[in-house]
Amino acid sequence: MATRRVDIAVGISYESDLKKAIQAAMNLMKAHSMVLTDPEPAVVTTELADSSVNLQLRAWTQTEDYWTVKGDLTNGILETFNSEEGIEIPYPQLDVHLEQK
Repeated sequence: MATRRVDIAVGISYESDLKKAIQAAMNLMKAHSMVLTDPEPAVVTTELADSSVNLQLRAWTQTEDYWTVKGDLTNGILETFNSEEGIEIPYPQLDVHLEQK
């Protein structure tokens, strides 16, 4: 059985609950019927970036299921974070302050 790891990168705002985000991502992966239990799925913090705390979902699946799982997890994490968990996925922004002299 050939397997492949699916990696999904997602950023959350610094104000979001990191533990809640990790647990929601783990629940999403564990609930997917095509995600293998061995090796076990994982969520790792990959970066403290300018606009977000970056996470990576890592799930193993059979090679022929790779694209289905990748699409399902990508869509699922957006829906889970935004709608169900209230975890903000920020977009880069720049605040500009003008001073008049």
